[in-house]
Amino acid sequence: MRKSKLFIILFITISISIVSAQKKEVYVNDDLELITQQDYDRNSGDDYLNLKFDADSIYLNVSAKRIKKGKISNSQLNALKADLAISSAYYDKEDKIVIYYYPGQDACNSSGDKEMTRQNYQEYLKKLKKNQNIKQFFVYKSPEGTAAYGNIDWIMDKNKLIETIFFPVHYPCNSTVIIDSYGNYYSHRGENNISDVFKILKDKKTFTNTAN
Repeated sequence: MRKSKLFIILFITISISIVSAQKKEVYVNDDLELITQQDYDRNSGDDYLNLKFDADSIYLNVSAKRIKKGKISNSQLNALKADLAISSAYYDKEDKIVIYYYPGQDACNSSGDKEMTRQNYQEYLKKLKKNQNIKQFFVYKSPEGTAAYGNIDWIMDKNKLIETIFFPVHYPCNSTVIIDSYGNYYSHRGENNISDVFKILKDKKTFTNTAN
């Protein structure tokens, strides 16, 4: 009888330890604001990315829209231009800043046909020469894996400004953000086709705001 009681006590103690050791699940939206698990589960399909990160004592579940539009402040736009070394002589109100953001090597961008990837980006660069109003930048957080894209001039997000403003979590593969001269932006978070930039720029509904 005593052995049975000891076994029960030991079983309860181990169970409590396991439960207390389990990490808490936290759910947030793309602005890193708390949401419910129901909201997280409801946001599904092609319009959303449901991401999970192991953050020390918690699991962070992020529900992010693939497409996000908004507007950055003048100070943020000026800081961005400074980081990208865009001078006033090089930039006017018809220009658009296009940033291809590489978050570092992951399971998404390290797979697939490397030769096709290289060809796609080299073809994009050829078309880009015919579009003088597009100020294109290829920016990385970590350079590992960038060689697969071919002959591209990469720059580092040295002050983490692009990451902080547009991509606060790791979106798989790559992301793209297009910004007009007023600070209006259109961002595609997660895997996307770089050649879609031309089509997006032709769409008059691309930016939420058009006035300064």
